[in-house]
Amino acid sequence: MKQAAARNNRRSKSFDPDLIRTQALEKEVRHGYEAQRLVAQARERLPIQLSPYEIAVHAREAVIFARKKAVENEAVADLRKVIGDALRRCLGLTRYDAVMTELQRQMETRGGFLKIRSQQGPPAVTTDPMLAMEKQNIQTMIDGKESRPAMVEAERVKELVTTTAERQQRRLNAQQRSAIEAILSSRDQIIGLQGGAGTGKTTALSVLREAAEKEGYQVRGFAPSTRAAQQLGESGIETETIQKFLRRRKQPATASRLFVVDESSLASTKHIHNFLALQQPEDKVLFVGDVRQHQAVEAGRPFEQLQQHGMTTVALSENVRQRNKELKQSVHDFAARNIREAVDELHSRGKVIEIADEQERFAAIAQDYCKDPTGTLVISPANRERVQLNSLIHRQLQREGNVSQNEYQMKIYVTRSDMTGEERTFANSYRPGEDIIRYNRNSNKAKVGEYARVLATDHERNEITVQFENGRLLKYNPKRLSGVSVYYEAERAFAEGDRVQFRAPDTQKRIVNGELGTITRIDPAHIRLALDSGREISIDPRKFRHLDYGYAVTSYSAQGLTCDRVLVNADTRESVQLLNDRMAYVAISRARYEALIYTDSAQNLGLSLERSTNKETAIEATQQQLPFDHSLAHTSTHPEPAPTKAAELTTTIPIEISRARYEVPTPSVAERNLSETLNRATSKDTALEGTLDDDREMKKDRDKLTRDPLAPQQSSTDHSLNQATTHTNSAPTKAAELEKEAPEIDLGGLVL
Repeated sequence: MKQAAARNNRRSKSFDPDLIRTQALEKEVRHGYEAQRLVAQARERLPIQLSPYEIAVHAREAVIFARKKAVENEAVADLRKVIGDALRRCLGLTRYDAVMTELQRQMETRGGFLKIRSQQGPPAVTTDPMLAMEKQNIQTMIDGKESRPAMVEAERVKELVTTTAERQQRRLNAQQRSAIEAILSSRDQIIGLQGGAGTGKTTALSVLREAAEKEGYQVRGFAPSTRAAQQLGESGIETETIQKFLRRRKQPATASRLFVVDESSLASTKHIHNFLALQQPEDKVLFVGDVRQHQAVEAGRPFEQLQQHGMTTVALSENVRQRNKELKQSVHDFAARNIREAVDELHSRGKVIEIADEQERFAAIAQDYCKDPTGTLVISPANRERVQLNSLIHRQLQREGNVSQNEYQMKIYVTRSDMTGEERTFANSYRPGEDIIRYNRNSNKAKVGEYARVLATDHERNEITVQFENGRLLKYNPKRLSGVSVYYEAERAFAEGDRVQFRAPDTQKRIVNGELGTITRIDPAHIRLALDSGREISIDPRKFRHLDYGYAVTSYSAQGLTCDRVLVNADTRESVQLLNDRMAYVAISRARYEALIYTDSAQNLGLSLERSTNKETAIEATQQQLPFDHSLAHTSTHPEPAPTKAAELTTTIPIEISRARYEVPTPSVAERNLSETLNRATSKDTALEGTLDDDREMKKDRDKLTRDPLAPQQSSTDHSLNQATTHTNSAPTKAAELEKEAPEIDLGGLVL
């Protein structure tokens, strides 16, 4: 919604205040004066009496929530957003000045925030743990240089690669052959394979796997998503997701192992840090990816960061996917960030179609798709556009007789992409009556695979009330029951002949998130599908509701796909987070034979697609000196290394914020307990250790709130908070528009 509003505002800056006021009053009448009623109910709950101890504990809880949320999706966060999240977390349960004081304290505490003041842009922060993880990832890579024996001696490697390729009847180009030989003969523990879109990485990995196995290595594959893991499995490597591997207990190796991590550009700093921590001395790691494609949903860009800091990296750049010279050159230009040249060349060949009106453009895309639906994929950056395009194409195919007119209405579950891990621990992030929760871990409260609807939220106790499908009611603190996915309901009309996309994985049926298929038969109790992989499966739509149309997808969802023809919707008024150079490169490079761009403005298209998005790292933002003697001027394989933001590391909050101080009265046992609680983090040995006990300490704090023997004595000094604990809206986020593939939950048994 935030992105849509920004785009609409750019279209017109003319507003009629009287008209807006009239529309608002009409809406109030239509909804029975609901807003006024809610305000009146909130006032009836005033005042809330809280002791200084309770205020300080809630402030600490709020800032810890904001700190964890700050670095979930970005290594560097806007300080204003951090403050907003902290205030939202305990709205009505603490005071502004208490939150500011706690924030200042965590700016000065090991394991807390690191303040960054840039010469350009607002104040920002990162955290000690994020900085420590980045440094440790790089240090692990450096320590592994020239530290392991080669998998194959240099004098034998060429012969082994040749015989293996011949046995598999694969024709390797010179780059593929050179890359495989370099990996097999390397003495580094951690190696990189930078492969552009369509450069034959799967073929190279297939030969690499067999050659390594001949030398006694156990080859295992990993990827950030189930679909990427499935695609890596096409090379013959036994593969699972990184998340599933991280949750399994560490097991001793019985043989030398080669770990291949595919789509590494989509892996976060945290995942790579935890993955490397589980490696054993004799293991080798090969990171495979493309730094020009999409980056991780979560914080960091470790694959590119490791390259920039000296990871031995071999490259594949010879395109083997595109089948005509012109398209191959366009993909090369997008990869090299020659965006203007690529757009001009496409325009000159009639591959850029300008239609200013959005609905007319969508209709034209639908008609174009229906002319040759086999092997055609529509790519659009925003979920809103994806949904509209899918519906239009479905109807157009019905009119042309390619999809049956007999359709079945089905309730589907749509992921709430704004519900990040930390948001799922906050009761007021849930929407009563709308949200559906799926439980992905067994507990004494719920079993794996159960669904429940949120009925109510209690902000003061941070509790939600849910109702399971069998009618059972449950009230609990969401912070104490992790491993859930959150959805809302929508409706779709499916018919025989429809293309569909799975929106969640299911290992029992060997379905991966994002997999595509075609409905061959449908009735209220069964849907029969022919998957693109060649298998046929049947699902019960009353139990599995994670389906959607599969005609149009976002570029994040398209990464890893290959098709004959691509139709790209590119509205130049979209934000840079949605329309940028990475989106353009991923979208165009999916096609084998033809790629067309539909846009509102051919004149502005090149400028919009030329915009760059690059995740910032904590090391860059703080200009930290790394814990080793290593030149940062190393040239990586990135076509254009991201510039480092000039920044100044400080540990103080801006003066206008720091004026707000909350002084806790000192002469009582409760306050001494408070001081001990708030200062525990300072005794931790490392920045990472400084955050491990936050949840445990907050639980103790909450327990103390209920049994503090001095609480009755403090009633005379309670602070009256003239705020209501009304339900606050969950934080707006661009993730609701960007369909970035978040960490996945398997719906057929907990497999991540």
